Amino acid sequence: MTDALCQPEAMAGSWTGIDELDGVLSELVDNAHDVIGADLVGVYLHGSFALGGADRESDCDFLVVTSAPIDDIRLAALR
Repeated sequence: MTDALCQPEAMAGSWTGIDELDGVLSELVDNAHDVIGADLVGVYLHGSFALGGADRESDCDFLVVTSAPIDDIRLAALR
């Protein structure tokens, strides 16, 4: 895993400035790591939160990147 969201030191901080959303993102990263394992390249926060222009009404955009296609079983586990 190479992305900052996947690094332990990044997990301790606030990504969005909204505690509840940071908790959801932490769960997302943990779940992605558990389901995808070694094929997980990174989890990327992008859009208004990544650019610093978000507020409490903004949606949260993220991208999960893998080194191999995700099969239907793992895809279902991610949902």
